[in-house]
Amino acid sequence: MGNDSVRGLKVMETIYPSPDHKSVFDKDPKLKAKLDKELAKAKGTDQHKEEHPDEEPIDGDMDSVIDRVVKSVWEYYDPKQKGFLDKKRGEQFFKDGFEVYALRKGQKSKEALGPGIKLGSALQQCFQTMNKSGNGKITYEEFVEYLNCYDIEEAMAPFTGQQAVTIDTTKVPMVDTSQFKGQKKEGPKLVYRNYNL
Repeated sequence: MGNDSVRGLKVMETIYPSPDHKSVFDKDPKLKAKLDKELAKAKGTDQHKEEHPDEEPIDGDMDSVIDRVVKSVWEYYDPKQKGFLDKKRGEQFFKDGFEVYALRKGQKSKEALGPGIKLGSALQQCFQTMNKSGNGKITYEEFVEYLNCYDIEEAMAPFTGQQAVTIDTTKVPMVDTSQFKGQKKEGPKLVYRNYNL
């Protein structure tokens, strides 16, 4: 692991939860002890925030929970509140994601790399994919869009060598219009009520 901190791994588990709902920290007691030590050290400082809120929304609004988790992940990778992730912080996001991916496979990150793939070039490719504007700074909007479009398998494809499916959401029709061919183009007749009676 290129980063000495394991909090980033815990943060990554919040946005890319394991299908079996098991944490990489449950499988590795040393990693869990390191996380506990980091959290204890950070407790009471502004840096320590709950990375994984366990509360369920009363009204069943999971969107607000997801938004809150995404915001907390963003704040972890943008600790100085610059409003963007530079290349170093953006690549750290992907390093942490790949470390979680590898740990779930029971491997070290170097073992999980696809044949002939170099870590640096995979990080650069991931950063460029998220940074759609190409200005070298990932905005919060780009970050959210990326998380909405890529699951962990797709996000880690540059590391594994597997082909990721990319969907251009600007060109995807939301309604199949083929069923309306040959029908009249006029809408329903509007009837206005007279409230002046």
